[in-house]
Amino acid sequence: MNLPIGGLTMIILFVILTVKAPAKSGATLREPFLQLGPIGTLFFLPSIVCLLLASQWGGVDDPWNDVHIMVLFVLAGLLLIPFVVVQIWKQEAATIPPRVLSQRSVASGFIYSLCNGAAMVIMV
Repeated sequence: MNLPIGGLTMIILFVILTVKAPAKSGATLREPFLQLGPIGTLFFLPSIVCLLLASQWGGVDDPWNDVHIMVLFVLAGLLLIPFVVVQIWKQEAATIPPRVLSQRSVASGFIYSLCNGAAMVIMV
């Protein structure tokens, strides 16, 4: 069902959409890479992987009070702390700039998504 609709959308976009090429800023390859926030990502990704593994394995493969599950939850929390520190330290060059989170619309959308996702997980 999605393939014909997506294909039609792609054809329409190729015909209608015109995108101007960005102006060359003379930036080196290093500058765009640093804008991605590699330091924060080095802490965030393993933290999320540990959290997902603990959530996936807990109660199914291993009991919730198993050492492996507890260690994964602790690692997720411990790796999330340096991520938050890096976000505060980097400010505008952070993965998630604090100015974005301080906007009421973004904060409200986050809270709505969190509650909606939690309700869906409870129903599942």
